Amino acid sequence: MKNTLRFLAALAASLVLLASCEDLFQPGKPAGPPESAYDVTGAREHAGEKDIWVRGYIVGVATGSKNIVLGGPYTRNTNLILGQSDTTTVRECCLAVQLPAGAIRDALNLQDHPDLTGREVYIKGDLVDAYFGLRGLKSPSDYWMDSGSTD
Repeated sequence: MKNTLRFLAALAASLVLLASCEDLFQPGKPAGPPESAYDVTGAREHAGEKDIWVRGYIVGVATGSKNIVLGGPYTRNTNLILGQSDTTTVRECCLAVQLPAGAIRDALNLQDHPDLTGREVYIKGDLVDAYFGLRGLKSPSDYWMDSGSTD
């Protein structure tokens, strides 16, 4: 009976450790900012590259091919505008990021999370020549933000 109780206790402890290890290791989720990420300026020079990490600051949203909104209120949840810094205001220095329906849009869109304005974010996707009239990042597959993240 004592051996059975010890076995059950060891099994329960193993399951707890396994669950907590699973929380620590999430395939595809970087533990920290990807060091190989392009900044916005670098990303703008590498259109055509796929599955690339980009680092930038969330500064607004695009509302049309020639229009971006910086500072809100935000009426779109389908894209982000990233700047080289959190004070970027020159449209031609920005990168438009597609937010397709799903977890990434739910977490990063400014319509639902205007408090993310100015936050640094890393997003993985495909760099394109044009999206909303700017260089862009489409088909995002992952993202990372600091500990204040909503992820």
